[in-house]
Amino acid sequence: EVGLLLARIAQQQRRAQRQVGDSRAQAPDERQRLLRDDVPEAVKQERVERIMALQRDLSLENNMRRVGRVERVVIDSRQGDYYVGRTQYDSPEVDQEILIPAAERRLVRGRFYDVGIERASDYDLYGRVVPRR
Repeated sequence: EVGLLLARIAQQQRRAQRQVGDSRAQAPDERQRLLRDDVPEAVKQERVERIMALQRDLSLENNMRRVGRVERVVIDSRQGDYYVGRTQYDSPEVDQEILIPAAERRLVRGRFYDVGIERASDYDLYGRVVPRR
């Protein structure tokens, strides 16, 4: 039952406060190979969309809890008008990115800064460098 799966994902995500890495389960073993794939593609797609919508909601919920905090952020790159960073606990290109306006000051790639988190979206956080405490 997909409803049970959604409830389980929500429970695990709230406990771990981390995102599910991928929407597809691809760990074929012998039992899996023996099963017939009788789920229509449209049903599969609808289930993936439901899971991803839940994931997006959980991610936003977790990100909103971080607004107002000061976090230690390493700068990974500059993209357009923003420096892109992540906390020391996050993986590049997997976890949330913390976007910092580039117009305010020059930041050095690979260096850590204290960043006040000012707002959140589904998968990104926005903040500004604050004086070191």
